[in-house]
Amino acid sequence: MTPKKCVVCGLTAPEHGYPGVTAVADHTFSCPVKIPSIHTNGTSKEELMNLNLAAVDAVRKAMEALAAAAPHGRDFYIQDDQDHAGCAYKVAAAEHQVRATSLGAIFDELNVIVEGIYLTNG
Repeated sequence: MTPKKCVVCGLTAPEHGYPGVTAVADHTFSCPVKIPSIHTNGTSKEELMNLNLAAVDAVRKAMEALAAAAPHGRDFYIQDDQDHAGCAYKVAAAEHQVRATSLGAIFDELNVIVEGIYLTNG
């Protein structure tokens, strides 16, 4: 079996050398989310918090808007001769779920960053 490689940096799990590796799929994993360093030559902790909290809020609003735009069967009525079983709606619903899952992953990562900034001294 081929060793699993990080989808971000390409290293195998043993090469990574630190804990926190999370499974993404059967043969891949991903590095933990990187947290910004707080120091005198960088962006202030307060500004990093504000920027990332604004991003979290924007993604939350996008999630709400996406949920409101969820497909409904009545909008995907039989679209062609091949769509006798409502396939167009089923495909649209599956596509919508992928979009919702993607936004959820971004939301979760941003919250990890916010928490990491909050817990960082500086």
